[in-house]
Amino acid sequence: MPFAIGVNWVLNKLGAGKINLSPEAPQKRLGIFGEPISLGLILGLLLGLLGNLKNLGTLAAWGQIATVGIATSAIMVIFPKVSSIFAQAFLPLTETAKKNLKKSNSKSGDKTREWYLGVNDAMGYGETATLTSGILLIPIMVILALILPGNQALPLVDLIALPFMIQATVAITNGNIFKSVIIGAIWFSLVLYAATYTAPIFTEVAKGVGVTIPAETLLITSFGILTSPVTALIFLAFLSQSWIWIGLVLAIYAVSYFLFKRNKETIVNYLETSATAADGTAQASTPDKQVG
Repeated sequence: MPFAIGVNWVLNKLGAGKINLSPEAPQKRLGIFGEPISLGLILGLLLGLLGNLKNLGTLAAWGQIATVGIATSAIMVIFPKVSSIFAQAFLPLTETAKKNLKKSNSKSGDKTREWYLGVNDAMGYGETATLTSGILLIPIMVILALILPGNQALPLVDLIALPFMIQATVAITNGNIFKSVIIGAIWFSLVLYAATYTAPIFTEVAKGVGVTIPAETLLITSFGILTSPVTALIFLAFLSQSWIWIGLVLAIYAVSYFLFKRNKETIVNYLETSATAADGTAQASTPDKQVG
């Protein structure tokens, strides 16, 4: 989240916030070809082609390409519908919470108290901008994995989880696919290097607990879970058993926690104002102008 906020700010300063590539933009300009079902078909066919470049002369390859295209198209349509159904299920809970909050505030005289309703990230998976950003990142990350100097990790199964992993970035950019893909590509490139560095450690742990590793497999890792760059640095600091590195990690955490708690209202206000701005830039404002 802090990484996405920082890079989003830099992109806005460079003018990227003016490129409003939202799911609605291609729908307006491209008509039927900008609809989620059409975008899903196009993206799916491209993914299928990338996966069958060496077998384009066979009928089976074109069958796989068609299957990936149709499946991706269906996902782009079905998941947003499912998410909206789940979201509607929270309406009674939200309304009840609002009523109880009003009663609580009226009794206590507190008019500033707020409630936040947290939901599982599966709720955001079906959002169109999230799906589109995640699917676009699949071929991008495969290409980057092949060309980044020093990288030895090739993401495979975890690629399908990219829409899950990109949700926070999409929220920070207010659904701007252009900025989300750029931020995601930078972040997941760092993930590849974290995977490269930590894979030998996790491979040894897997062997130590009896996991059978295929002979053609050199190292194993988890692109989606084990290789967050920040988490990797914390993990390596503790793994070093050096009190200097461990103390530094704890000190950074303590200072960050203190600064966030002290400036929580300002941070929330900035994020909300930034999300509602047309070009993604936020101006300082007082709490009473905060957008809810």
